[in-house]
Amino acid sequence: MVLKLQACKYLTDLSLEPLYKNGALPSLCELDLSYGTLPSAARCLHLSSLNLSLSANLKEVDLACLNLCFLNLSNCCSLEILKLDCPKLTSLFLQVVMDNGLAQITLSTPGGMIDGIGYKGINNLLEPEYGPSYRGYWDLVWSTDEVPKIAQDRLSTTNFSVIAEDENKVELSFTRTWNPSSQNIPPMNIDKRYVMLRGSPGFYTYSIYERLEGMPGTTIAQTRVSFKLSEKLFNYMTISDERQRYMPTHKDRKAPRSVELAYHACITNSAACITGGKAVPIHGVGAGLNAFEGVVFEIIITFALVYTVYATAADPKKGSLGTIAPIAIGFIVGANILAAGPFSGGSMNPAHSFGPAVASGDFSGHWIYWVGPLIGGALAGLIYGDVFIGSYGALPASDDYA
Repeated sequence: MVLKLQACKYLTDLSLEPLYKNGALPSLCELDLSYGTLPSAARCLHLSSLNLSLSANLKEVDLACLNLCFLNLSNCCSLEILKLDCPKLTSLFLQVVMDNGLAQITLSTPGGMIDGIGYKGINNLLEPEYGPSYRGYWDLVWSTDEVPKIAQDRLSTTNFSVIAEDENKVELSFTRTWNPSSQNIPPMNIDKRYVMLRGSPGFYTYSIYERLEGMPGTTIAQTRVSFKLSEKLFNYMTISDERQRYMPTHKDRKAPRSVELAYHACITNSAACITGGKAVPIHGVGAGLNAFEGVVFEIIITFALVYTVYATAADPKKGSLGTIAPIAIGFIVGANILAAGPFSGGSMNPAHSFGPAVASGDFSGHWIYWVGPLIGGALAGLIYGDVFIGSYGALPASDDYA
């Protein structure tokens, strides 16, 4: 039997024993009192599942439930005292919420997983399809001499504490102490921290890995914080103001969106066959610049390159200057890349940009690397050819020009 008493504003007594004794609830095993205003939870010996999430005024929980296996106290912001006499309890679901009026971060306790991120009226920016412990988390890829195989640990913790709580900052700590009998977790003490500051539209997180004397040596291949964003809210990712990419999802790794190749590479675009599925860097305008500014950069550097070629290699009057033409051209190419690389990519040649674009299948902003070099090269050719070379008189007959 399941009894749901959600949002019961005036319920003050959770003692169900009289109802059991009188035969009114002979087989009640699940009770849902979420969204209520219960001030305290009392005795209910026969329950196996109890949901008290979002009980606004709940300050004290004193439970004696002989068969209770599941207890949900998430988002009980007023909870101060927790006393449990539940010998069969195996799942205690708790949450803590940090809220500064701009963002809301929901963390599971004591595991320290990021269950939700609220921002600008959106309840959760993370994907609800995943379970609460898989939406946002720290993880660690590790190995030891005793466990040489690479393993991954999502760093679920066992203790929760408040480090700081004042009008300017809240800092929470989630810790786990290594036990030599544990073989499936990295041999180190873990301390995950979450910090929210006043006036900041987000939160900070860092993690402390402590290896004490006597602990086995550990190789850390990778550590990170992973967020699985809502697929409905995040359909693409922005590289710059002019460049966007569709955000890949886990569905892109499954048929028919992907094809398993002989060398076990999954691709979502046939162009990736050229590179074996590896990412191909392409030319693009730097952050903070627009397409017009990218074109201007390409015009200037291409003009400089073509002008140098004319002056040192093509000019009939170059004389001994022609001997340093290769060095001069090489220097101007290097200087152009150093000067314009961070801003436009420093292409100077449509073919230089066309090849990577074909290999990657990404032609966003590609026109910049046709328009800029063609204009810059044409201007250099017209100016040097007509103004300098065109002003020369007829050259004397010589075997050098045969």
